[in-house]
Amino acid sequence: MPSFFIRSLSIRSLMFVFAITLALNSPRAEASALLDQKAQALQTLTGAPGIAVAVFSTNDFDQGAAGVRKLDSTALMTGNEQFHLGSNLKAMTAITIATMVEAGQLTWNAKLRDLLPEQAASMRPEYLDKTLLDLLTHKAGVVGVLDLPSILALPSFSGNPRQQRAEFTAWALTQTPDIAPGADAQYSNGGLTIAASIAERVANQSYEALLSAKVLNPLAIPARFIWPATGPAATALTQPWGHVRDKGQWIPNDPNAPENQFPQFLNPAGNISMTLPEYARTVRLHLRGLRGECTANPAQIVSNQTFHFLNTPQSSLLLSPAWFVSNVAGEPTSFFNGSAGTFFIAVAIQPRLNKAVVVAINAVEESVAFETAVSDMVLE
Repeated sequence: MPSFFIRSLSIRSLMFVFAITLALNSPRAEASALLDQKAQALQTLTGAPGIAVAVFSTNDFDQGAAGVRKLDSTALMTGNEQFHLGSNLKAMTAITIATMVEAGQLTWNAKLRDLLPEQAASMRPEYLDKTLLDLLTHKAGVVGVLDLPSILALPSFSGNPRQQRAEFTAWALTQTPDIAPGADAQYSNGGLTIAASIAERVANQSYEALLSAKVLNPLAIPARFIWPATGPAATALTQPWGHVRDKGQWIPNDPNAPENQFPQFLNPAGNISMTLPEYARTVRLHLRGLRGECTANPAQIVSNQTFHFLNTPQSSLLLSPAWFVSNVAGEPTSFFNGSAGTFFIAVAIQPRLNKAVVVAINAVEESVAFETAVSDMVLE
């Protein structure tokens, strides 16, 4: 059973994507072979079944892969498989809401008391003046819902995912704020879920429909709010299985088992599957925007100014509405990694260098040992 830790892992574990970013300066003719080598080295070091790596600019794209789609199978990883993105979806949720801000349907500083007036009387006073931006930057103190035990402890919500999100919102805003004393932010999947519910309320569309209309369709990306190998793909191994670490062994996670299904009402916080080329299109939006290269082309989604805003940290956690942002080796860098418990995806963007990197693994171990192994391999 997956652990469903739909969150970003520690900043330390993110450092390995920077090492890859800074190291891959070879010509394109050599890039794919080098990426295959990097993927193979990481696969050997961690023992994870399969690894895929993509390095790209605003115009070029290269990728490499190593390993297999499922442990003990002969289905080789090519890099064109789907991977479950986990919390990396949050950046797309932020873009979706940003389109509504640019359209005048929402404002970043709108308060919850005004966005949810019928709930103002029942929500705890600590939430009344929290804003839409606070929800997206993890500053609202909303219940985290970071793992399977916390999901199982939630009340039972009814109806379709949109209706369940509305019920979750009403419930969560009556709970004691989940934030450490003195902290200005604390990572929360609940905050993203409430932000998406607010967008649904304003647009009178489900989050899934909004994300598709605003982001996925313009980029020609299918909406897959499922594990990659859901359905017949699990047996045919046309898509990878996720894996978890248990007692020193990698265990395949059956994507069709009822107990392993991702709670659909939490989709905005981390439930979607894409190929690396597809995911790269969403990352490239930020790269182009940060380089001031967005045009009137609808596929740019929002303006250069908005992409800069989405990549501006808002708290001591260095979290922007989309992901972490800091300087790495003197380079302004946007970075993130996430997992829903069985896949691991890391991304880094360095706009001045016109470079972005994605590393995808069809396994994850929530441990310092796993993070250290990945980091040490690329930093050697």
